[in-house]
Amino acid sequence: MKALLSILLIVVFTGCESIGPDETKATVLTYYDSVSGCSGGYQIQTESGDRYDTYVIPKAYTKKLPIDVWIRFERVVQTGGCIGFTQRINIKTIRKR
Repeated sequence: MKALLSILLIVVFTGCESIGPDETKATVLTYYDSVSGCSGGYQIQTESGDRYDTYVIPKAYTKKLPIDVWIRFERVVQTGGCIGFTQRINIKTIRKR
């Protein structure tokens, strides 16, 4: 019985913050509008300090900002007049920390 309890406790505590493949620790900071249209939206800061913008985040993650999350994302290649703005991303997956 003690062995079963010990195994259960180990499983519970090691499973609390498992990191998926390609997940990044980040914080959704705020929402802001941009005059140019090349930037703006939700501002996200990764653990390394990089800041990115994205337009689409599920509403559950935008009700009370800032919020700590795990994300998987891909960089957006912008064209036209926005070619110099390199901080736009698309969020592939997001979950609360």
